Amino acid sequence: MELTIAGNQFKSLKARLHAEAGVYLAIEDLISRQGNSRYLLRGMENREDFLGTSLSISIVSAVGLVDINNAETAVLSALFNSAGMNEEEQDALVDSILDWRDADDLVRLNGAEKKQYDFARLPYLPANGAFRSVNELKLVLGMNMMVYREIAPFITVDARTGEIDTTQAPLELLQRLGQVSGDQVLFETEGGESDGEAFHAKPSHPVFHLEVYALTKEGGSAHIRVTVDISRREKERYRILSWRELPGKGRYSNG
Repeated sequence: MELTIAGNQFKSLKARLHAEAGVYLAIEDLISRQGNSRYLLRGMENREDFLGTSLSISIVSAVGLVDINNAETAVLSALFNSAGMNEEEQDALVDSILDWRDADDLVRLNGAEKKQYDFARLPYLPANGAFRSVNELKLVLGMNMMVYREIAPFITVDARTGEIDTTQAPLELLQRLGQVSGDQVLFETEGGESDGEAFHAKPSHPVFHLEVYALTKEGGSAHIRVTVDISRREKERYRILSWRELPGKGRYSNG
């Protein structure tokens, strides 16, 4: 029993450390990027072998994601629709997000302010201000974990704009928003343009979202989601804005 526990702990630790290595490989690539660099951007999957561990690394600029502090109603509705919400649920959640973001206590038609949170017996109130992290979206009345997990790879609080840069957006996000077809996504991800300049060009915006999955040869797995600012400063080459270690499943969970 003790040997089994120790073995599992070793597998988990090794996977986590190798996933961390993948994060720093991605950061180094972004900092030193010139022309066609090592990794594709726009959320494309980059496969890497690291000391026998299989890594899956994806990188996307914050300006290629939906900024939940600035996104328009239509964009939020389309995103929630892609996650399986019906129109009534979408309307309620979008209005509740807008009520969370605004500074007043006036309730939108389908929204939620202090009274509604009290009625739902939630131990907190809407911020009446900007979301400080994407994780805070889970607190909004009407949000559920199934929808949140579905949309989490496509949202940010670091774009500082409601406009999505379609030259940096993941193809899956553009498909969810109805801006590209499923056939176009398949073409570009299966050898069409995935090696082209469109997936290598780095935007001027310095904030990026990184997603790394690791699967060791012993079967250990890890999943890390990081937001990093690569603005060059006097004493630091980059700054980690957020770091989340998630259940080690994801891209390798089905083999």
